[in-house]
Amino acid sequence: MSANKSESVTSPEDVKQSIAAYMRGKSFSHVSFHENQNPFHDSKLEDYRVVYEMEMLPQNLTQPYFKLLLYENGMCDIGVEMRSRIAKRVGTFLLTGRSAFAVGREMITFSGHEIYILLNIIGSGRFCLQAHSGILGLGRTNIYFPRETMQNLVIHKNRTWDWVVVADTVPKGTLRSTILIYDGW
Repeated sequence: MSANKSESVTSPEDVKQSIAAYMRGKSFSHVSFHENQNPFHDSKLEDYRVVYEMEMLPQNLTQPYFKLLLYENGMCDIGVEMRSRIAKRVGTFLLTGRSAFAVGREMITFSGHEIYILLNIIGSGRFCLQAHSGILGLGRTNIYFPRETMQNLVIHKNRTWDWVVVADTVPKGTLRSTILIYDGW
């Protein structure tokens, strides 16, 4: 995919600058920040080369897990919360996907500005997750962002935020779903 001026482009420099800007002046007492600027790559097993990764790993289940992977072609993977952490929090079980992200997007481009805004939304706990469960344990998970948090994002033509539900209010839980509210980092 080639980028033109109307599309968002992800570069390692933009990502690092946005993360550094977000981290500036912040201290996290119960969250570990991990950054790898040269991840291991096995060309026999992996089609894409990860050139940068960062992870926010909280000790507490009420604080969100976040991971970003940046590939050499400028594409990103974004993951918010782990299915295993959600299952533990809502008191259900997992048949599969213990190490899978609950919500996120793979192979998408983000600008540095968008990453900064996303970190602000996730890091401040200004979102919620709706975890569905049933006979087979934890099912799908939806993420909700308040409409006002999305106003600062410019949605670009060749990528989408379809993994985020934009809502005016926090959804209500149901018999088969639980709303998870998060504290900030």
